[in-house]
Amino acid sequence: MFLSGVSTRTLSMISHRLIGHKISAGEVSRCSRELVQAIENWRNRDLSLMRFKYLFCDGVYFEMRMDRTVEIVSVLVVIGVTQNGQRQVIGIQSGDKESASSWRETFKDLKRRGLDSQTVTLGIMDRLPDLEKVFREEFPQGKVQRCQAHVARNVLAKVPQKLKQGVADDIRSIFYASSRVKALEFSARFTERWQREVPSAVKCLQNSLDSC
Repeated sequence: MFLSGVSTRTLSMISHRLIGHKISAGEVSRCSRELVQAIENWRNRDLSLMRFKYLFCDGVYFEMRMDRTVEIVSVLVVIGVTQNGQRQVIGIQSGDKESASSWRETFKDLKRRGLDSQTVTLGIMDRLPDLEKVFREEFPQGKVQRCQAHVARNVLAKVPQKLKQGVADDIRSIFYASSRVKALEFSARFTERWQREVPSAVKCLQNSLDSC
C-alpha cells in the first residue's frame, strides 16, 4: 500500500483496523530499504552464464513513489529469451523511450553485466527509429522485428467493434503462419476480404507487414 501511494499515517490506521497493530513510519522505511536493496541486487545480477537469442525492448510507464508523491515515470524494459525459450526480465531502468542515448546506456549496461551480444539474433520492438538504430549498432548480429502485438492493436483500433473478432483472427493467421510464403498468402486474403469495409486497417497492416 505504501508503494502504491498510501501515506504512512493512513497505513498505520489501516493496519490497526486489519491486524490490530499500528505499523509505524519507521517500520515502513525499514521494509522499503530492504526491498529496494533486494531489487537492486536482482536488477544488477550477472548475466554471463546465460545465452540470450532474442530481446524484447519497450518503454513502459509506471507509477513510482518519489519522496512524498507518486509520479508517472518512463521505464526502459528488456526481456531476454534464452536458447531454450525461457523469458527473463534482464534490464529495467528509468529513461526516455524516444532517446537513443537512454537505450544505448541500457544495452551497454546489459553487456557490462555479462550479456554476450554475439548470441543475440533478433530484437523485437515498436517502431522507434532511434531504438532500432542503436540496437543494430550494439548487436550487429541481430535483426529487427516489429512487435506484432503493437501492430495488431494499431490495426484493430481502425476496426468497428462488430468486425474486430474476424479481423483479429485473420491477423493471427498471418503472424502464426508456418512460413513466409504462407504468411503472404494469408495477407493477400486479408486484403481481399477487408479492403472494402476497413481500408485504413488494411493499409496499416500492409505498411508494417515486412517489418513484422
